[in-house]
Amino acid sequence: MANNQPLIHLFSTYRFKYMYDANKNQILKIDDVIFEYLQDCVSSKDFYSHAVSIKDEMFVNFYTRSKNQGFFNPHRVKEVKHPASDMIPHLLSKGLNGVALQVTQMCNLRCEYCPYSGHLYVNRQHSGKRMSWDIAKKAIDFYIAHSPNSYYIDLAFYGGEPLLEFELIKKCVNYIENKVNDKEIKYHITTNATLLTDEMIEFFVKHNFQLLISLDGPEEIHNRFRKFVNGKGSFQKVIHNVRKYKHKYPDYFSNKVMFNSVINPDKAVTCISDFYDLDSTFADAIINASPVSDSSLKDEAKIYSTSDYNRSIQFENFKVILNRLGLYDGVSLQRPSIFTGNYESIRELSNTLTPLKKLPDSFHPGGPCIPGLKKFFISVDGKFLPCERVNENSAAMNIGNLDEGINFEQIVRLINVGKLTEKNCKNCWAFLHCSQCCAHCEQDGELSAECRLKRCRMIKENVESDLQAYCFYKEFGYDFGIEKTYYFSRS
Repeated sequence: MANNQPLIHLFSTYRFKYMYDANKNQILKIDDVIFEYLQDCVSSKDFYSHAVSIKDEMFVNFYTRSKNQGFFNPHRVKEVKHPASDMIPHLLSKGLNGVALQVTQMCNLRCEYCPYSGHLYVNRQHSGKRMSWDIAKKAIDFYIAHSPNSYYIDLAFYGGEPLLEFELIKKCVNYIENKVNDKEIKYHITTNATLLTDEMIEFFVKHNFQLLISLDGPEEIHNRFRKFVNGKGSFQKVIHNVRKYKHKYPDYFSNKVMFNSVINPDKAVTCISDFYDLDSTFADAIINASPVSDSSLKDEAKIYSTSDYNRSIQFENFKVILNRLGLYDGVSLQRPSIFTGNYESIRELSNTLTPLKKLPDSFHPGGPCIPGLKKFFISVDGKFLPCERVNENSAAMNIGNLDEGINFEQIVRLINVGKLTEKNCKNCWAFLHCSQCCAHCEQDGELSAECRLKRCRMIKENVESDLQAYCFYKEFGYDFGIEKTYYFSRS
């Protein structure tokens, strides 16, 4: 049946009708009547036979003109293969762009939704493991040796709570700065900010660290999940440190400090947004909101979203749209809402809508990144993982270690995760815009086709939502940079 159907998808905004063609990677705005004809064609067993049977002159002209321009091509990718598959050894032998060191698996908080809490996820749990100086030094040497072609060094510190190992962090920074003198060095750290001291913040300012501070909103919401080991909420300690050090280093906090709120579906979304908007502490801060992760969930674990939550998220996204169209200022022109992830997804989509003649014969669905080109995670005991989001206990996610080096073959398997579902992927209209990586395809230590397929419907719904939003922006004249939407109508 696949050869009797083009890789197209029909969708609409509240104003207009559209068709996305995967082979062309382009969107057509189409007349309502043409849309209905195309729906009939897609529903038929043979799209092409049905299309040529339609005698409406308007449809015939549209269909003929579009086919002549390369639309409605039945072509499929013949082989699912990541384009970087044959270059992995070369890329990662000399081009590591970023490394994250897991300096500890200990944490002074016990956040219920934490991947390491043991409540929701199949993953390691908090432990007393700490990265030794010997491991840290080997990791830095390994990074330097494998990044001669990289333009800069990007070193991140991760936990647990990395500030528990501040002395190790200082040794790492001093060591790498003595070893590297021909490149810019960037530092990142993710922290709950409860342990910040004058010495720490002075060190971070001196070395231009990018800080990502976890803060889930107002006290009653933050304290519900982000608690100390003794069960006491951590909000007052975090907000005290944030205000204290922002007052002392205002420029640093404006430029180098970001905040992340983990949004649980049963939280009051608007309340969190208002907290950041109305507190002058965050007037010029960069805020990111992210949902509770649904990767590596235990079988019995569920993350439910209520209708109120979904409506609140939709409203926050709507405020972003109004702001981008110049119709809503909000408290800040740059931050009408903390929920900008949806807009960023649409903007990224606009950059990937590059016109094609047809899909390549050999290609891979969107989704997998290449470990090391964006992130490369080194655990406390020197094990290599693609990033901090994967299940650390999974054999499938183990891509080497400091003693044996990078397992290039395993990385090739991970970036070609689409081979698990090759037949389905070849016939999917969302092929180029899939967002599924290996973190969502792991079960019991192995890559799983079943896990991958479970997410397909949701991913296609998300892609359609982004296409709708993209077209909505274009309908109101919003400029993403390059015009990529083509118009066909009765006129």
